[in-house]
Order: sequence, then C-alpha cells, then structure tokens
Amino acid sequence: MRSLWAMVLLVAACTSPQAMPDGQDEAKGEAEAVECEGGTALMGAYFRFDRFDVKQPRGPEDGLASTLTNLWAAQIAAKDLNILLHVTRLDEKTGEMEVEAGTARYITTGPSAGNYQMTADPPPKVLSVRLEGCRFASTTPGALSVFPDLLTVPISILDTRIEGTFDAGLTRVEQGHMVGGICHSMAKDQYFKLYKDMEGCINFLAFMEDLGVMPDRNDLPCGGDDPTGYTFEGEFVATRITNVLEPPKVFQRDFSCN
Repeated sequence: MRSLWAMVLLVAACTSPQAMPDGQDEAKGEAEAVECEGGTALMGAYFRFDRFDVKQPRGPEDGLASTLTNLWAAQIAAKDLNILLHVTRLDEKTGEMEVEAGTARYITTGPSAGNYQMTADPPPKVLSVRLEGCRFASTTPGALSVFPDLLTVPISILDTRIEGTFDAGLTRVEQGHMVGGICHSMAKDQYFKLYKDMEGCINFLAFMEDLGVMPDRNDLPCGGDDPTGYTFEGEFVATRITNVLEPPKVFQRDFSCN
C-alpha cells in the first residue's frame, strides 16, 4: 500500500495546478533594515495568505509536502482556501501584539459578494507575538484551525508558533514561517480528497501510516493520554486586504465524501 500511495502522491505533485495569485513574488532572503510606518497603522489590519509552502510532514521523496503545497496553491488562487491574520491588539511601547488567525470564506453571491468573512466554525484563534521593527515572532505557543476545501473537519494545528516580516508600508508579510503539530488522536477523525472528482475520501491517519509517516512529536496538548502527533511546518507570504466583513460567521459547507 505504501508504494501505491507514494506513486499517487508523486503523480499528484506533478499534475496538480500550481496557480498563484497575480502579482505574487517569491519570498525574499534576508530582511532589509527598513523602518515600518508605525503600530497604529497595523491595528485592525487583515493579511491573507498568498502562498503556503508545506515543509512537514514530507512523506516519501517529499511527495506529501509538495502535493499539499500544490493543492493548496490552487485553492488559494481560486479563493477556496483563505487563511487570514487579523491584528487585534498592539502595545507600541512593548511591541506585544495579538493576532487572530483563522479561515475565511470568500463571498461570491448576494449584496456582500466580493468580500471575505472569517468563519466562526471553527473560530479564529489568538496568537501572541512581539513586534520588533518590522519583524514579529510568537512569544508563546498558540493554535490555528485551517479548513481547506475537500476536507471533512478542520485541521487543528496545536503548539503553533509563527514569525514573519512586514514590508515598510505594512502591506505584506514576507519570510513567514509557521510550525506546530497535528495530534495523532485527531488524525483518525479527518477524511479528505486529493481532488474534487475523487470517489470517496481517504482517512488521514490511515493515509499517513500507509505512507510510513509516523508521529514525530510527543509533547502536544491533545487532551487525553496521547500527546503524540505529526510536525506541521510551512513558509508563507501574505498580502494586506481591506474587504473583510465582521464579525466571524458560521457558513454551511456542502463538501461530502459521497
């Protein structure tokens, strides 16, 4: 079974659309020494992920990471996957900042068409970070729930830490990095499709085991007696957007494994 899934992943990695939003640049190297406009300009700001490159879990020959990266790139470009960061608090003296992170829906019909709105199910999670110059980084671990298309339940990423660099005009986040963990106990309840026309769904836990990807974390706050899980790590770029409706809302999903 492992060799079969490895082949499926390699094919998917090569054939999945790799569309990127217009105007997206590659993440830059070392950050330049620039002055940011100031904390008040960040308050209330929303940033949407333009790209999320999965680094872990890798899978055989990095097939799992590249497949997830390509699939999510297509969903991000189509506005089917929208991960937002929302600055909700900033102490300009200490640089301490709180950022809500979560999934949003892009509205395509009705009077609100053309706007994003964060989902209340699952709700956004608060991440505590510190801003130094244009660079921010987590001060304590938090959590993030991501709900891509073709998935029955959200991906809960625990023990999450993020970091990134704002550009001088506070319009983009570059050199973004996120790391956390997915609980082994949660993986058994997650089912997904590799593509929309796929018949039926795949169980995430069985999928990982078939690929030979074993838990590499034993310190996750999963609840119960099983703290084991899988490292989830990626790099991201995000662009500031203003067309976001508040507050978060519960949206109906029509995805089914049938």
